[in-house]
Amino acid sequence: MAGILHDAGKLVLDRFFSPFFGATLNTIREKGLHSQQVALETLGTTHTYLCGYLGLNWGFLEDLMEGITCQHDPSTARSNPKLASVIHLANAICNYLSYGIFGEVIRQSPDDPALNQSLLKQGVGPHLLDQMIEAGEEQLKSADRFMDALLDGPAAAG
Repeated sequence: MAGILHDAGKLVLDRFFSPFFGATLNTIREKGLHSQQVALETLGTTHTYLCGYLGLNWGFLEDLMEGITCQHDPSTARSNPKLASVIHLANAICNYLSYGIFGEVIRQSPDDPALNQSLLKQGVGPHLLDQMIEAGEEQLKSADRFMDALLDGPAAAG
């Protein structure tokens, strides 16, 4: 659930603050800055803050809320740091693969302390990051093939 909802705040920003959010995305892409930093400076809020606000209003459990709101700094998680680390790792892998619609261009260095802490929370060392990225790439290719077949299936067969 945290994986599905962790960027819901970006959808809120896009829906209700589209011109500002669009300008923020352009700045992120042009200057190669981190989305959290740019959003806070230009919008005065972040997608993780908005996710937290939504979660409070929707009655999310604390572990779920923390996984979402601590995704960019899992060391701040208290009730379930492992979940925040999973989201952090998934984001890092997607960024390495340039996968996602919001154009995050910051790729964490393999020796980034937060990334290494997230790997260790999952019981693996930094030496496995490349294998995880490779596995993620294969999973994304498989998902793309599935979606292509799903979207083209009946029309292509008929």
